[in-house]
Amino acid sequence: MMGNLATTLGVRVVSSDSNRDHPSDMTNIPYLAGLMDGEGCVTYKKYWSSKRKNRPKEYYCWRIQLEIVMTDKDTIQWCCDTFGGNLCLKPRKNGYKMQYRWRRGFRDAYKIAKEIHPYAITKKEKLKNIIDHYELLAL
Repeated sequence: MMGNLATTLGVRVVSSDSNRDHPSDMTNIPYLAGLMDGEGCVTYKKYWSSKRKNRPKEYYCWRIQLEIVMTDKDTIQWCCDTFGGNLCLKPRKNGYKMQYRWRRGFRDAYKIAKEIHPYAITKKEKLKNIIDHYELLAL
Protein backbone atom coordinates (compact mmCIF):
# COMPACT_ATOMS: atom_id res chain seq x y z
CA MET A 1 0.00 0.00 0.00
CA MET A 2 2.66 2.49 1.02
CA GLY A 3 4.71 1.98 -2.13
CA ASN A 4 1.70 2.66 -4.36
CA LEU A 5 0.83 5.93 -2.60
CA ALA A 6 4.41 7.16 -2.58
CA THR A 7 4.90 6.27 -6.24
CA THR A 8 1.67 8.00 -7.21
CA LEU A 9 2.71 11.17 -5.37
CA GLY A 10 6.23 10.99 -6.84
CA VAL A 11 7.90 10.34 -3.49
CA ARG A 12 10.89 8.05 -3.00
CA VAL A 13 10.36 5.59 -0.15
CA VAL A 14 13.41 4.91 2.00
CA SER A 15 13.51 1.51 3.70
CA SER A 16 13.80 1.37 7.48
CA ASP A 17 17.27 -0.25 7.26
CA SER A 18 18.83 2.75 5.53
CA ASN A 19 17.05 5.40 7.62
CA ARG A 20 16.33 4.46 11.23
CA ASP A 21 15.03 7.93 12.20
CA HIS A 22 11.67 7.21 10.55
CA PRO A 23 9.12 4.48 11.25
CA SER A 24 9.33 1.54 8.88
CA ASP A 25 7.29 1.56 5.67
CA MET A 26 4.65 -0.65 7.32
CA THR A 27 4.02 1.98 10.01
CA ASN A 28 4.17 5.19 7.95
CA ILE A 29 0.44 5.19 7.17
CA PRO A 30 -0.81 4.47 10.74
CA TYR A 31 1.69 7.01 12.10
CA LEU A 32 0.38 9.71 9.74
CA ALA A 33 -3.19 8.77 10.70
CA GLY A 34 -2.28 9.32 14.36
CA LEU A 35 -0.67 12.67 13.56
CA MET A 36 -3.77 13.73 11.61
CA ASP A 37 -6.07 12.67 14.46
CA GLY A 38 -4.03 14.53 17.07
CA GLU A 39 -2.52 17.55 15.32
CA GLY A 40 -4.11 17.62 11.89
CA CYS A 41 -6.94 19.41 10.20
CA VAL A 42 -9.13 17.85 7.51
CA THR A 43 -10.96 20.44 5.41
CA TYR A 44 -13.83 19.47 3.15
CA LYS A 45 -16.12 22.38 2.34
CA LYS A 46 -17.85 24.17 -0.50
CA TYR A 47 -17.91 27.97 -0.53
CA TRP A 48 -18.76 30.93 -2.73
CA SER A 49 -15.91 32.76 -4.43
CA SER A 50 -15.57 35.64 -6.86
CA LYS A 51 -11.80 36.04 -7.01
CA ARG A 52 -11.30 35.46 -10.74
CA LYS A 53 -11.10 38.56 -12.90
CA ASN A 54 -12.82 36.90 -15.85
CA ARG A 55 -15.73 35.68 -13.67
CA PRO A 56 -17.37 38.65 -11.98
CA LYS A 57 -20.23 36.50 -10.62
CA GLU A 58 -19.80 34.31 -7.56
CA TYR A 59 -19.37 30.59 -8.13
CA TYR A 60 -18.93 27.50 -5.95
CA CYS A 61 -15.42 26.32 -5.08
CA TRP A 62 -14.25 23.31 -3.11
CA ARG A 63 -11.58 23.43 -0.40
CA ILE A 64 -10.27 19.89 0.12
CA GLN A 65 -7.03 19.54 2.08
CA LEU A 66 -5.15 17.74 4.81
CA GLU A 67 -2.91 19.88 7.02
CA ILE A 68 -0.68 19.41 10.04
CA VAL A 69 0.69 22.44 11.88
CA MET A 70 3.07 22.07 14.82
CA THR A 71 6.26 23.45 16.33
CA ASP A 72 8.33 20.28 15.75
CA LYS A 73 10.15 20.84 12.47
CA ASP A 74 11.46 17.27 12.21
CA THR A 75 7.96 15.76 12.26
CA ILE A 76 6.72 18.12 9.56
CA GLN A 77 9.85 17.45 7.51
CA TRP A 78 9.15 13.70 7.83
CA CYS A 79 5.64 14.28 6.42
CA CYS A 80 7.12 16.20 3.48
CA ASP A 81 9.79 13.60 2.79
CA THR A 82 7.42 10.64 3.06
CA PHE A 83 4.18 11.95 1.53
CA GLY A 84 5.32 14.88 -0.59
CA GLY A 85 4.68 18.57 -0.20
CA ASN A 86 6.74 21.39 1.22
CA LEU A 87 7.64 22.54 4.68
CA CYS A 88 6.14 26.00 5.23
CA LEU A 89 6.80 28.39 8.08
CA LYS A 90 3.91 30.05 9.84
CA PRO A 91 5.11 33.35 11.34
CA ARG A 92 4.17 33.96 14.97
CA LYS A 93 4.28 36.86 17.37
CA ASN A 94 7.43 37.51 19.40
CA GLY A 95 7.98 35.08 22.23
CA TYR A 96 6.19 32.15 20.55
CA LYS A 97 7.81 29.15 18.92
CA MET A 98 7.90 29.01 15.13
CA GLN A 99 5.17 26.81 13.65
CA TYR A 100 5.73 24.54 10.67
CA ARG A 101 3.03 23.45 8.22
CA TRP A 102 2.53 20.44 5.93
CA ARG A 103 -0.43 20.54 3.57
CA ARG A 104 -1.74 18.36 0.76
CA GLY A 105 -4.76 19.37 -1.26
CA PHE A 106 -7.38 18.00 -3.60
CA ARG A 107 -6.31 14.75 -5.37
CA ASP A 108 -3.18 14.34 -3.25
CA ALA A 109 -5.36 14.71 -0.14
CA TYR A 110 -7.72 12.10 -1.59
CA LYS A 111 -4.91 9.58 -2.16
CA ILE A 112 -3.60 10.05 1.37
CA ALA A 113 -7.12 10.00 2.87
CA LYS A 114 -7.76 6.60 1.24
CA GLU A 115 -4.65 5.19 2.89
CA ILE A 116 -5.08 6.61 6.41
CA HIS A 117 -8.88 6.26 6.68
CA PRO A 118 -8.81 2.72 8.17
CA TYR A 119 -6.47 3.87 10.96
CA ALA A 120 -8.14 7.19 11.79
CA ILE A 121 -10.45 7.61 14.77
CA THR A 122 -11.42 11.24 15.35
CA LYS A 123 -11.07 12.41 11.73
CA LYS A 124 -12.54 9.25 10.16
CA GLU A 125 -15.83 10.86 9.03
CA LYS A 126 -14.14 13.87 7.41
CA LEU A 127 -11.67 11.62 5.60
CA LYS A 128 -14.60 9.54 4.35
CA ASN A 129 -16.20 12.71 2.94
CA ILE A 130 -13.08 13.37 0.84
CA ILE A 131 -12.97 9.77 -0.37
CA ASP A 132 -16.67 9.79 -1.29
CA HIS A 133 -16.31 13.12 -3.11
CA TYR A 134 -13.66 11.81 -5.50
CA GLU A 135 -15.16 8.36 -5.91
CA LEU A 136 -18.48 9.91 -6.97
CA LEU A 137 -16.60 11.95 -9.59
CA ALA A 138 -15.06 8.74 -10.95
CA LEU A 139 -18.47 7.15 -11.61
